[in-house]
Amino acid sequence: MVPEPARAPAHARRRLAGSARGARQACGRRDATDLGPINTGSGGPFDLVFLDPPYRKHLMVPALASLLNGGWLAPNALIIAETAEDEPAIAAPGFRQLDSRVYGDTRVEFLAQA
Repeated sequence: MVPEPARAPAHARRRLAGSARGARQACGRRDATDLGPINTGSGGPFDLVFLDPPYRKHLMVPALASLLNGGWLAPNALIIAETAEDEPAIAAPGFRQLDSRVYGDTRVEFLAQA
């Protein structure tokens, strides 16, 4: 998780603390559209990534490119991406859609590397 708002890291850490015990987890405050190359202290590459950028800001494709180009994704990584329901489906080079679901005004897309 790479939350942007100042209060988001604490919220994300609380959510991660209740998830799969013993799994490698990482949470930090960074610009997900400009992660750069993965470093040895990151805990990755990661096989599960949640993306929830601000709606209608066109940040999803740059964030996915940053993850892919920086080596942040494990070979069989699952990416769960949240957008507004009225935004177009995610079409990012190097990724394929596995599933898409709508919950009210939110669309959740499940992606994998192509």
